[in-house]
Parts: sequence; structure tokens; C-alpha cells
Amino acid sequence: MTQGQHDAATASETFVNVVAGPGTGKTTTLIHRIKHLVERGIPPSQILVLTFTNKAAHELVERLKVSGIAGAADVWAGTFHAFGLEFLRKYHQIFGLESDVRLADPLMQVRLMVSTLPKVRLKYYLRLQNPYDWLPGVLGHIKRLKEECLTVADYRARLAALPPCEPDVANEREDIATLFEAYETAMRAEHLVDYVDLIALPASQAKRDRTSVAQYIDHFSHVLVDEYQDVTEVMVDLLRQLALNAQSFWAVGDVRQAIHHWRGASIRSLMHFDATFLSTIPGATVRRYALDLNRRSTPEILELFSCAGIHHALNDRMPLEPVTAYRPSIGVIPTLYECDSKLSQAVTIAQRIDGLVQRGVPYRDQVVISRKSANVEQIVEALENLNVPVLHIGDVCQRPEIKKLLCLMELLCMRQPRSLVGLISEPAFRMPPQDIEHLIFLTRKGAGLSMQRGRWLWLPTPGLSPAGQQAKSNLALLLRGLKRDSRPWDFVSKVLLDQRYGLPNPADQTIQAHTQRLATWLFVYAVRNGDGDIRQARLSQFLLREELRRRIGEKLGDRGLPPEARVLDAVSVMTVHSSKGLEYPAIHVTDVDDASYGANRPFAYDVRGLDLIPPEVLNSNGAEFMFEERVERNNLLYVALSRARDYLYLYEISGWPRPVPLNRAAATSLVKRSGVKVPPAPIIPLPLASSTVVPTVSYEAFQAYMSCPLQYHYRYELALTAEQEIDVSIRARWAIMDMLLTVARDGTDPNTAFQAAWALHGLPDRTEDPGLMDDAIAATKRGLVVVNSVGGAVEEGMVSEVNGVRIELPWMIADKGQLHWIRAQTGIQYTLSQLRPMMLDINGSRRPSAKIYSIITDQHVMDGPSRQVASTSVYKMAQRFAAGDRSASRGRHCGRCAYLSICANIP
Repeated sequence: MTQGQHDAATASETFVNVVAGPGTGKTTTLIHRIKHLVERGIPPSQILVLTFTNKAAHELVERLKVSGIAGAADVWAGTFHAFGLEFLRKYHQIFGLESDVRLADPLMQVRLMVSTLPKVRLKYYLRLQNPYDWLPGVLGHIKRLKEECLTVADYRARLAALPPCEPDVANEREDIATLFEAYETAMRAEHLVDYVDLIALPASQAKRDRTSVAQYIDHFSHVLVDEYQDVTEVMVDLLRQLALNAQSFWAVGDVRQAIHHWRGASIRSLMHFDATFLSTIPGATVRRYALDLNRRSTPEILELFSCAGIHHALNDRMPLEPVTAYRPSIGVIPTLYECDSKLSQAVTIAQRIDGLVQRGVPYRDQVVISRKSANVEQIVEALENLNVPVLHIGDVCQRPEIKKLLCLMELLCMRQPRSLVGLISEPAFRMPPQDIEHLIFLTRKGAGLSMQRGRWLWLPTPGLSPAGQQAKSNLALLLRGLKRDSRPWDFVSKVLLDQRYGLPNPADQTIQAHTQRLATWLFVYAVRNGDGDIRQARLSQFLLREELRRRIGEKLGDRGLPPEARVLDAVSVMTVHSSKGLEYPAIHVTDVDDASYGANRPFAYDVRGLDLIPPEVLNSNGAEFMFEERVERNNLLYVALSRARDYLYLYEISGWPRPVPLNRAAATSLVKRSGVKVPPAPIIPLPLASSTVVPTVSYEAFQAYMSCPLQYHYRYELALTAEQEIDVSIRARWAIMDMLLTVARDGTDPNTAFQAAWALHGLPDRTEDPGLMDDAIAATKRGLVVVNSVGGAVEEGMVSEVNGVRIELPWMIADKGQLHWIRAQTGIQYTLSQLRPMMLDINGSRRPSAKIYSIITDQHVMDGPSRQVASTSVYKMAQRFAAGDRSASRGRHCGRCAYLSICANIP
């Protein structure tokens, strides 16, 4: 140990703040702190060490095992959440919880609130909007408030003290408060806790009635915290309670490595460490120690990331602690490559990676870091195309080996066996298209239950070809004993573990095979772990839950790879946030620009969140909040650069503003070079129509094609059923549009038409869901205002011809040449942009203008036909449609696609 590490480890003050920059040995210092305490006679069981991640906790426990410290196994070392969970299990009766505490994961929270919505009345959010679209955002706001130790009453009171705001903002704020209250009530009624509760409930109980939990909260005489810069306010609240009667509180952290402001962490507690804790214990002492020797990086790399720490938003308030390099120079200076394009960047990275391999740095010792997840996916695909071995799982559900397992599950659960399409690449299960079509016909709606939901596998099925019969027999053998109400773990045990289906040949030691094994392990882990309350669902429930998880932006098995994967010789690719706490011999940082790492907010910054939860509500102000954001962006660059031990390469795209530290860096710490020159990819002309017959498609179907041609093919050409749960909000919108059509076209009495449409779609009455009924009536009235004010005639059967495709338009109201289109949805500006190219030729005539109304938002937009139709996406997609292009289009919509498991197979 250095003298600085020794002084920090043996500190005698009550409150100790250890500033540990990258590579200065914070974990070693923490271990020696524990050793020092034990040697002083402190029982190891009275030492508490709190970390942020399971990975950090695991590493710490392993280090303690080999440390030789007597009784090291008795030290309580784990995450904040693990500590809170143990606390709640011990005192569950105080909080009205079960002894086996049920933890609500994000999906459970959303589903709980969906079931609660009929009981609440909202002003901004409408029951006609799909709650899976907006509830996750609201729950994010609620989580943020809880992390600041704020109640519903606190939120309302602090908002009331602020100046007036726009009505829609005020309404949304009130809805957040209403839903916050409903959320807490529902969670208590179900005896559930969320992740914030694991920390908040112990802290609040200790403040409210310390004697009731003193046996545990006061058990630890010495409290140690790793990565203190990442604490949230609720964590600080718990730490204050733990420190109240402790002999020492020892925290290690580095404010320049705080990169979680976006999720509620604040650097205020670390910047004002003295004030945070001194007031809790009269006569307490406090001291700050700094570790000053970097053992990780070469002097050149240390100089570069120190430059990023100096030219930093923090430097005026907290100058960078001086750190010297322990290692000698190896004669390699970090390099910044300026690349002409994304392709140039990828080729340059690939050359640098291969060049290092030739110098003896294996692939496994190299990491590519990007600021954004989207950049990670792009660079993974590009490097794989350049034959660079990459270890990256991505979205587990979109991996081919996992899709096949999901298809097998779906065969047992879905009414029709459309998932056979997803198995056509499997020789043993490949069915000819005509056999798939025949089975879908036999299991159609109204054909009876005898063949549906996989029962056809074990029943005689006349009409199948010999190949189809063989595939059926193979599937029946694989899935024998399983059905839709089987447990997912039983499915995994029989299909994967017993029959070894889908596992690569053990002799195959390629990176691709290892990646498949890891993806399968993640899938199995997710299945075994069950839901957030540790309950095992049935197969049908499991599939529904995973569909809803994707809908709210979660990924199946969204967790890191096991440590054992580190031995595989492949390049890792990750975000800056994922790289935190890691170090590698060689680091490649892609897409370096000032928007990601500079002082100013990105161009597309969404300020709405600040309107809903203003900084003043969070005990801050606008200027201080922006300061912390600047600090975080600067910190991201500091963290990315400081992961490297020997080699550091940065890559930027020409024309993008460069972060200030890279312009200020001395030639001894950064050299600038040009990336590999790559000719631009040739522009591939749009395909020509494959037939002289002009194809006809409905507007709804063409919209599906615009989103993804393959999804259109599955839904409209193959007529594969979606079999997705349709939310009541969507069915209510259908009912409203049906009602408006009959009123506008047939003159039907509005009340009669409404009741008929409501009943037709099986919607709840007012007593069951008053909010839905009220919002539907309000939207209906808006639609009736349009119908009555326009005074034109309903026009049906309109067909627009765009670039060789006939698009059948929905009904509209025509008045003096102008089209009036009533829509029960948001996003009408986008709808107008899609309609404008079609207005050039509707039933052979040009329509001069169109007005689109949203009866959901009570807004409208108006414009004329496109002026440059050939440049519109509608025109280009029409040409692809006519040419028969049915390729998959990847994007955010994939998470909502009903056909994800069979994509991109075409029978």
C-alpha cells in the first residue's frame, strides 16, 4: 500500500471520505480498512460494507475470502438493496409484509397500476390511451420522487409553492400525484414493495421508532460504503441512520466518476460530505483522504484523462486531486482518429483491434466503448461484418436460438400454430408452407378447441404431406408431456436440459457457439428466476409477461454476463455506464463528440420531465440541476478514458464538435490521425415493380408495411394471427370510430349508436370503469362537433394511387374539395405527412387540402398535397411494396411486434 492508502485505511475519524480516482486502489484500501478494524478487535460481524452492484459485492466477497482476515466471512458485504431486503424479511410484520417479501419488478408495477386505473380519475392521461405506453413514464417519476424521500403530500406542497404553469403541465402534475397515491395504496394492499422501498422503509422506520429495529440498525459499529458518488437521497437517508450510533462511517468515492445523475444519483452528498453527516452526531470528527498513486494506466493515459478531469465543470468548485503514475511509459500515446463516416470508423477500429492482436494483445483484452446503446448495436454489427470476433448478447429475445425456444412455447399456448414459421430453418421441424396453411385452417377461430393450442401435435392430422407428418412427429416427441399450463422451468428442463435441444455441439468452440450458450444461459436464468415475486408462471402467462416486458422497454434476462465469459477470446462492446468499474489493456472509444461529453445539453433534450418534477421539488434549482448534468456529461468522458491500462484509441466522425479536453490535451498525451478512407457505399436504386398489375392495399395495411415490410407480410399476406392482448383503451377507440361513422353516414341517433358500438366491442359499463366511459364520451362529443360543423358528406371507397400502388383510404368527410379526417389517436402530424403524398391522386383527382382531427388530444392540423412527392417516405415505400420487398425493418417497433419470435423467417 501507498502511504495515502495506509492513512485512509487506518483513519480514526468518525466520518471518513476517501477520494479514490481511477486505478488508485480503492478496493485494496477498503479491504485493508476491514483488516485494520478486525486487528483492532472489532468483531467482523459488526462490520457492514455496502456496494451498488451485485458484481461489486461478488468481487468484494471474493477478495475477502483470499485476504487472510480472520472471520472475514462474517463481514456483511452486499448491495444496498440486499441489505434492505434482509431488513424487511427480519421485520416484515412491522410493515404488514409476508415473511417471504414480495418484490414488484417494473412489469408487476405497471400491471398493478393498469388494474387500478378504473378506480382513479385523471385529467391529463386519458383512459383511451394505451396505459402500457404512458404508465412506465409515470412510474419513473414516482420512483424519482420516492428516491428523494418525498411523499405525495410533499410533492403537492412543493408544486403549490412554485409559480403557475401551463394548464396541461398542471394537469399532468396532478395526475402524477393521483397515480402516486394510488400506487402506494395498491402496493400496500397487495403486500408488495419496490426497489426504493427496500431502502426507504428501513430508513423511515429507524427515524420513526428506532427501538423497534435497533437490534439490526444499530448492530453494525463500522459502516463502509463503496462508490459513494452514486448514492441517491434515500440511500443517504439510510446511511445517516446506520451511522447514528456507529463508531465510524467510511466512504470511498470519486465525484468525477458519478455518471448516474439521470437515474436520481446526486453528487451533492459527496461534495458536501461534512455537512451531510456531522450534524447527526455531536462531537463527531470528519476528514478527507485522497489516494494519489495510479497503478492502472500508463503515464500518457493518466495525463489524458487527468486533462479531462481538469477541463471539467467541477474544477472550479473541486479541483482535481493530483495523481502520479506508478507504471513507466511503454512508449504508446493515446490516439484520436478522425473518420469520414460510420463505416470508416468501423474499419479503423477493426484495423486497430487486429493490429493490437498482432502485437500480442488478445481480443479478450480489448473493449469498445460507446456512449449510447444504439451505437453499441451499430458497432457490433459492423465489427462482425468485418470478421472481428465480438462477444455481445444484445436483446436475448431477438437472438435466433432463443426465438426457436419461444416458438416451441407458442406452439403449446397459441390457438393457431403460426410459430411453425419460426422453425422452418430447423431441418427436423421444417414444414412445407402448404402444411402450415392447412394447420392454421384446422385451428381457426370457430373450428373447435380439439386441435388448438398444440393439441394437434398428438392427434391424427389428415391432409399433411409426408414431410409435414415427420415434422409433426418430431415436434410431438420433443414436447411430449408439456402443455400450455406447464411451468416454464419444466419446459426448460425437458427441452434444453434433458433433450439438449438447441445447444451447440460441445466440440464447437467458436465465439458464435459460446455466445449461443451464454444467451441460452441468460434465458434459462430468467425462466428460473420467475417473476418479481419469485413465483413461477405457467407457459401462457410467461409468454404474456415477456410480451408486456418488451412493450414497456424491458429485455428478457436483462443482466450482465457471468464472470466466466471473460476467458473467451473476443472483443467486448459496451456503453460507458456498463464499463464503470472495469479496466482493460486496450480501450476503443467510439463516436466521441461534444454533444455526448460536453457542457451543453444534447439538441434533442426533452425538458418535459423538468416541468413535471422541477428541480425545486428535489431540493435544488434550475442552475444547480444543469450544473450536475454538465458534470455527468464530463464525467462520462473521464470514466471512458480511464478504463485503459496500456492502449487508448478514440474515434470521431468528421464535422462533429470535439470535446474541449481533447482539444486542450498536450501532444504528449494525445496524437490525432485520420481514419481509414473508405469509399461511400454505392446507392442501391429502388427495385422496380415485379408485375404490371397495380397492387391494392388498405391504408392500415400500408401503414404496417411502412413500419416493417415483413410484419405486413406476416399479418396481411400470410394472415397469421397476432394473438396479442388488446387493451380496453384500444377497443374503446374502435367503438367511438364505429359510432361516429354510423352517425355521420346514416344519421343514426348518437346515443343509440354509442351504446350499440360499446356493447359490440364488449366494453365495461360506467360502474366498472367510469373514467373510460367519461373519456370516451368526451372524445365522442369532439368527433360529433366536427361532424356537425363540417356539414359535408361521408366519403367512402377513396383510393389513392402512389407510385404504382393503390391505397384504400378510410372514410372521411368531404366538403367543397377539402377532406376532414377524424382520428381516435395521437400523432396526427405524422398522419398528415403520410396523407399528403396520397392527396395528389385520390380517385383520379387532386385534393387541395386536408384537415386531420385528433379527438383524443382535441387538436387538428391542416395542409395541402406534397410538393416533392418523390422524396417522401410514402412514395419510396410504395415502390418497394410494388417490387415485392418484404424484408424486415429493425427498430424500436420490434419490441411491440406480435411476430418477433418468427422474424425473419419466410415460408
